[in-house]
Amino acid sequence: MDPDGCYDPDEEDEVWLVKNFRTTKQRVKKTQTLQVVPIKHDEHGNRYVEYTCVRYVYNGSDEAFLPQGLRDFQPLDCHECLQKGGLSDEEAEVALAICGPNSIHVHVPGIIEALATEFADFTYVFNSIGTWAYMAYSTWYIGFIWLAMILGSGIYRALFIIRPNQKKIAEMAAMHEKCEVLRGGRWLELEASQVALGDIVKIQDGDKAKLPCDGLLVDGGLIVNESMLTGEPMPVAKAPVPKSRDAAITDKLNKAYAGTLALESTGQWGKSLTHACNKHRRPDHSRTADSYGAFSCQCEVQVQRPTASSVWYHERLCSNPRLCTPVCY
Repeated sequence: MDPDGCYDPDEEDEVWLVKNFRTTKQRVKKTQTLQVVPIKHDEHGNRYVEYTCVRYVYNGSDEAFLPQGLRDFQPLDCHECLQKGGLSDEEAEVALAICGPNSIHVHVPGIIEALATEFADFTYVFNSIGTWAYMAYSTWYIGFIWLAMILGSGIYRALFIIRPNQKKIAEMAAMHEKCEVLRGGRWLELEASQVALGDIVKIQDGDKAKLPCDGLLVDGGLIVNESMLTGEPMPVAKAPVPKSRDAAITDKLNKAYAGTLALESTGQWGKSLTHACNKHRRPDHSRTADSYGAFSCQCEVQVQRPTASSVWYHERLCSNPRLCTPVCY
């Protein structure tokens, strides 16, 4: 008898069970990493979704939702934009319509939603079932005390710990400061949410001067505090991008990131200028989400595509606790 031709039927059943168990486990795990997001329509009727503060607009030719605001600016693009007097009003309006406002919207649940989310956890469901069973089949007053402890701890955690922390995060993400933007050859004082991709922004310095978006330094000098992104306490000096077609852009030297503090800003315009190079404060998969315009400091910066630091910053402000893949229906 050929030993290779022999097999154990029980072993074959075991292999089949293991294979099906692994397949089922992978499917369940995949569904836990998916998130259904609603499809919205802009004023022009275009369909889009927003996920982790990034806007994805539906493209009919590709039959897919594509991320917006991912243009790579070259050094000459920044200087040419500055020389022509920044974006025109029409260009800025188109950029804002495509990418949306330069803002982060952090959802703060209401009281009912916060309680429902807290008590929907499996731990509370399991404990409550055990408590009710204890009340029905044993000493009821002990079970009542346990139930009161479960409800009290859950309510306190949902309403006095988690929800206040979410409010603080929403306040951190909101940026209500005004900044000077070069539009059509003139400086305009606009809300940070109105900074558009490709804008030239004048960066102000001071104790609470935060950069409104990611950008490339175009003119002047800039010293920033990036400790909230990198953890490094030492200030970082930024230099403008060279006015050359073959010049290379260095992230650490030429790029400034949204949410960081501008300690010192100098330049021929009185402050440094940045070119907004990222999406409107949205964490893209390559860079931060807070920039969709140029900075307003004593140096000139141009807004460019999001950076890894920006993604880190915005995922902690506006994304789900777990990384999810958007599914659109």
